Amino acid sequence: MLGRGIPEPVWAGDVGAVTPGECWRTSDVYGDETSLLCMFSHGDHKHGLLALLDFAERGRVRDLAVVEQPHEILAEMRERAEESPDLVTASQVDAAEAHRLLADGIALTDGLEDADVSEDYARFHAIALARCRALPEPAPAPALPEWPAEARESAVEEFVAASDLEDAESGRAIARLLVDHGVETDPATPLRVGPEKIATFLERLMAGEVELGLDQEEAVAPVVLAWTEWAAGRAGLPEAAVDELLETVEGFLEEYAGDESALDAYLDGAEAEDATELADLLERRMFAVPSLLTEIGDEEIELDPSDPEQRRLSVIGEHPELHEALAEETLDDEAQTLLVLKTALVDQLWENEPAELWEAVRRLQEDDLDRDEILDRLIGVLGGQLRESDSETLDYDEDAYREELEALS
Repeated sequence: MLGRGIPEPVWAGDVGAVTPGECWRTSDVYGDETSLLCMFSHGDHKHGLLALLDFAERGRVRDLAVVEQPHEILAEMRERAEESPDLVTASQVDAAEAHRLLADGIALTDGLEDADVSEDYARFHAIALARCRALPEPAPAPALPEWPAEARESAVEEFVAASDLEDAESGRAIARLLVDHGVETDPATPLRVGPEKIATFLERLMAGEVELGLDQEEAVAPVVLAWTEWAAGRAGLPEAAVDELLETVEGFLEEYAGDESALDAYLDGAEAEDATELADLLERRMFAVPSLLTEIGDEEIELDPSDPEQRRLSVIGEHPELHEALAEETLDDEAQTLLVLKTALVDQLWENEPAELWEAVRRLQEDDLDRDEILDRLIGVLGGQLRESDSETLDYDEDAYREELEALS
């Protein structure tokens, strides 16, 4: 409007001109979540920006809201802390620190491909950034502690020494996963424990993101419970908070134990003579289908790997660059052949037929090739044995295929 020569309204200079006031936060005693309230005034009008920060995921913002009566919200926050002093804390926050928490949390959320946020997050996103600019310059971020392998192992050994575990070796493996999860999702306080942090760890296990042996799978529940109690004691949490945390985690573990999508899905129809064969079967099938979740287009799909059609979906999910062409039925012959060959390899690995295929995979793993590199090599081998056929099934020289697999290294 100004560029077209229209005079600036007398009120234009006041738009967005707010004066920051007090900032307050309430947090659960575990440190999983924080509600951050920043107050602002514009003349006689007062309002607040309320944000929900999730420290089980690096402090990202899950929810944003502009509130018209910030002092009423503050009174409610204080009341919750007074009613449950063992579970909730309320404290004033320096405005520069509040700026850092908000700006960093919003940046983290905005950087996610598929962020789990409330409907109001997008609605109040722009005004939240504007209110951040009205606050003092953000405080410098605290230096994150370093957690090299030695420090992680030290934490694991401290836990094992303090816990009465039936299977110490499996306990070490699960504890190391918990430490690694903490370093990844909560780098400021990796050993902090809380219900949301434990829940996200178990969700990763249920989704098949981590491969566990049979002994380790059986150790998950007792080790996670022991870890929760150890970490809570280490943090000096109030007794009431520890009791509630343990009860909550026990509920999570019951759900985990009742979940059949992880280990049972890979053991479907399994015939193994002993624990060694069973462990090898699990490793083979988890190599074939690394995750029980896949995403095709905008749809997330939970897979049943025992179903050949579902295994084909897992292969398709690994090639997002082909999803649009598949949906529009414009997939070229080269891409179609790639999917057919890779699906055939996944099926062969699942059934262990031919057995020479898995043996070849193990040899290539010893050469430090990753899964994609190994499958590329195997696709070349299988593709080289294809024969022309009028049938819809894959026709190849099976004897020559086995021989080439035996020679592959």
